[in-house]
Amino acid sequence: ATVELAVKERQEVQGRLYDVLGRRVATLHSGPLPAQELRRLRLDASATSLTSGTYFLRVAGEGFAVTKQITVVR
Repeated sequence: ATVELAVKERQEVQGRLYDVLGRRVATLHSGPLPAQELRRLRLDASATSLTSGTYFLRVAGEGFAVTKQITVVR
């Protein structure tokens, strides 16, 4: 799974993956993102220990938060 994002101003951004119980299972990004630069956050399920199931990718920064549902099938 890949999420693309760009921020208007440099800011701290967190990209984290959670299971259906709300437990954080992975961090895709944690730190500053430069302004106006397209960034891709990738989740390579084959390179992780994720089991089949539903997960939620939450990307949050200053003044925004987006959550996407991701299904892993093995």
